Amino acid sequence: GFVDLGAGLLQQPPVEVLAESQIFETEDFSGTWSALTEVAGFSGEGYVSSGAIGERSALPLTLRLRVREAGTVNVWVRALAGGGGEPLSVRVRSGAANLKPTHASTAGAPRFAWERAGQLRVEAGEVFLQIVDEGTGKEGVDAVVLARDPGWAPPSF
Repeated sequence: GFVDLGAGLLQQPPVEVLAESQIFETEDFSGTWSALTEVAGFSGEGYVSSGAIGERSALPLTLRLRVREAGTVNVWVRALAGGGGEPLSVRVRSGAANLKPTHASTAGAPRFAWERAGQLRVEAGEVFLQIVDEGTGKEGVDAVVLARDPGWAPPSF
């Protein structure tokens, strides 16, 4: 099927994946989602949201990566969880691989939290990493980590 890569994505050079674990701020992804700073506790310059309330956004966020070495990476997502309203869940995908949704809990006050999305097999070369809106609430996605070490633990901000 057709994959929407977002506005300006192919004009951007790919981000080099260099480390055993590497954090990617979502404000560096391409797409039509909005940069926000409404909820405190984000890393980087802010976080992003599709702003689609009551429905899922049809357009993903996309990051173009250049992977030096093929292998399996563990994917972690830092996004808003809680809030007591609509689910804020998101999903990471790359190519045909769709990881499980994260951040579906509506319990507690809205806060940024790390959740493990799963594992991806990445090939050497160019890879497109996408964040898809899976919930009906106003999600807020802050960062994504790719870690080759299965024992990697998220940093605290």
